[in-house]
Amino acid sequence: MRPNWLSLDLRALALFRVVLGITALAELACSAWQVKPFFTDQGIWPRADVRIPLASRWFCVFLLGGESWHQLAWMLLAALCALLVVLGKQTRVSLLLLWYLIASLHLRNSLPADRGAVLWEVMAFWGLFLPLDARWSWAARRHPEWAALPQNYRSLATVALFCQFSMIYLFCGLLKNGPEWIVYGNAVRIACASAQVSTPYSEWLSRFPNLLGWASWLTVALECLLPFFILCPLRHDRLRLLSSCGLFAFHVHNQLLFRLGFFPLMNALFSLVLLPTRPGPAARPLPESLPAAYRLSRPSQAWLLLCLSYCLYCNIQTYPKPFQTRLQEPMRSFGKFFRLEQSWNLFSPSPPNDLWFRLVGHTVDGREVSLWRRDGRVTLEREVSPMASVPSHFWQMTLLNSVYKEEPGLRRSITDYWEREYAGQYRDLRYEVITRDEGFARPRLRRLWPLRDSLRRVQL
Repeated sequence: MRPNWLSLDLRALALFRVVLGITALAELACSAWQVKPFFTDQGIWPRADVRIPLASRWFCVFLLGGESWHQLAWMLLAALCALLVVLGKQTRVSLLLLWYLIASLHLRNSLPADRGAVLWEVMAFWGLFLPLDARWSWAARRHPEWAALPQNYRSLATVALFCQFSMIYLFCGLLKNGPEWIVYGNAVRIACASAQVSTPYSEWLSRFPNLLGWASWLTVALECLLPFFILCPLRHDRLRLLSSCGLFAFHVHNQLLFRLGFFPLMNALFSLVLLPTRPGPAARPLPESLPAAYRLSRPSQAWLLLCLSYCLYCNIQTYPKPFQTRLQEPMRSFGKFFRLEQSWNLFSPSPPNDLWFRLVGHTVDGREVSLWRRDGRVTLEREVSPMASVPSHFWQMTLLNSVYKEEPGLRRSITDYWEREYAGQYRDLRYEVITRDEGFARPRLRRLWPLRDSLRRVQL
């Protein structure tokens, strides 16, 4: 076996640790800024409406209270753990507690969470079994003998991380099996023009359909081939360097191209852990004190194999028939409890359709106003990148869930929340979605709440 195959550089693992801490801090800052609407009983999703198993409910500390101060206190504790992870002080314990608190935050309200939340949880889980503090850390400064450790490190945990990256891109490519990706090659053009994710840059780029046609086929091909580049034992250093740099550039470009929160940037930073180890001197004697997780015990290895097998099985279940079968209990509960359940069906099987939202109300003097539109006009015309007028990415994800999950209770909660926020300024709020299908210029309006045939609510 080649000495560097499936091994990771200790410096790349240190960078991986810093990225885990910084991205957690960024998510906590966004959550704290919007704590009232998303994580309190006065928001759109009070604790009484949270439907999770009883075991997970006791697991979630954010469900123990419904006030803003309670949520902010736990977020502050998570931020302190994230700071310790960045510094590399008590890394394994700090990362375990941070993973638990971030998972609890997502359990409290999964509506604003996107694929970035799933990505962070699984990366942090595998990071618990890696020596993330062997370089560039508080612990490394206190143990100068760790400098004698060889730069390349290989264990079952590094194999699990390689397999996780491979599963992400392999199934992300395989699930893009709609005709827009495979037959017509217009998926990227449709996504660039979609109000769900478009930006001014993607609106401009959609003017070049021939270029974007090649981009659609190339995206599917590269995502399916990437696991080969990552896992191939032949010329693995060059292939891994090419894969890491290519992924970084690809995701940074996606961050500019689409409105997807932190997910593309997080993907770009995590891909740097794949940077290969440069050939160095022969291995020196290991120091007497080793970083935590440098040598995995047999129970830890058995646990890693079980979790890795579950992740592979879980990803296989997302593939369309005839291979798809329903994930049965208790395996589903196992994945939910340890936050290993995953699906990488972004833009799959077809790209997102063109839709945008509006919240319409009447002012005190009787004028009708569109509250989420910059000019306030009540019209079916869309703005350039209309999702930019939605208050935040958290709201964007929540509004999309209210359409695709077909939950009237969520739609009513959204309208009720804004009625409380705009009390005395606007009345008779209507929450609506506007869609425009490919090939049809005329948009269609659909009222989400109040339903047209429902009884009028009593205004308190």
